[in-house]
Amino acid sequence: MFGVPKRIGHVILRDPVIPPGHNWLDVLEVEDGEHPRFMSWISDTGMHRFYVPAPVGTGFSTESPLYAGHWRPSVDAASKLPWPEPAPDWRERASFLGRLDQVEAAAVRITYRGLSHCRLCGRVNGHEALRSARWEWPAGFRHYIADHDVRPSIEFAHFITRA
Repeated sequence: MFGVPKRIGHVILRDPVIPPGHNWLDVLEVEDGEHPRFMSWISDTGMHRFYVPAPVGTGFSTESPLYAGHWRPSVDAASKLPWPEPAPDWRERASFLGRLDQVEAAAVRITYRGLSHCRLCGRVNGHEALRSARWEWPAGFRHYIADHDVRPSIEFAHFITRA
């Protein structure tokens, strides 16, 4: 008998059959200890599950996703997530936004239920995430950069400018 699965994160499955951006799998852990982990993938045709009874380091190849533009719920919330901080002196903002538009036009869009609100001004800020290569960011991340002068991480900025 299986316990209740708990979502513990994502991995990206390196499989040429699954289109890029759609190959992100939820890693779920089963609490009964009998079956340590399984991954699930939801496709356009329904849910497919991959059970992973393999020791660490064996089986198929995965990599960890990278995230940008995900914020804690409030400035004083206890969370490992950052808070959007303006950096008005960032000189590459305009060129970054131009390149971000190009990358977002080609990115895979993942639609979510509900709406996200800007942590700084409260406006409705989208209901989608964008995926390209190993990165995922909310569609509203552009609003933080363009309207609130928030600077993305160096790693994400390098990804966008070199994509």
